[in-house]
Amino acid sequence: MKKLTSLLGVCLLLCGCSLGDLTQPVNEPPIGQVMLQSVATCNLPIAAPLSRSLFIQEVDAVAPYDQNAMWYSPEPSELKSYSYHQWAAPPAIALQQLVADAIRNSGRYGSVWAGATANAAGGNVLSLQLLSFCQDIGAKTVHLRMVAELNNQNKVSSQVFDVTVPASADYAGMVSGAGEAANQAACSVAKWVVTAGS
Repeated sequence: MKKLTSLLGVCLLLCGCSLGDLTQPVNEPPIGQVMLQSVATCNLPIAAPLSRSLFIQEVDAVAPYDQNAMWYSPEPSELKSYSYHQWAAPPAIALQQLVADAIRNSGRYGSVWAGATANAAGGNVLSLQLLSFCQDIGAKTVHLRMVAELNNQNKVSSQVFDVTVPASADYAGMVSGAGEAANQAACSVAKWVVTAGS
């Protein structure tokens, strides 16, 4: 009986030590951060340079696209974010810079100011709103939807931009597809601004 009690005590002690390890925090991998970057130049129409400036206001992004999370849709009515990967900054910030760079490179405006919140005398104002930016796992695509509004000396025009690009149904597909979609959207907005901004 003593041997059984001793054996039972040793087993409980060993089990207790093993359970102690289970209560330790799990070491999760660090969250990887990705930046949206310009990968292509835009093929914009040649337009006579304007002496006035263009002020691009901070991009307004609807929730949840105003966050650093990288969103994907495993099912049509479901939205999730990657657990260990996120944007280095909210996509709206990168989109604003991509649009500003594309318009600057066109040479259409005397100067292009990104992040401006007010219109200076004699300038045009571009407002952008990001409505959707996510990966569709089932369709194997990345979709970006945004609205642009150009106030051209008290004449206001607006345009919706929808870009869908093929992307594999994984994290790598999200990164490459998002980069391609963001660049296509920036070029489309720049082309519209260059032609509508006179």
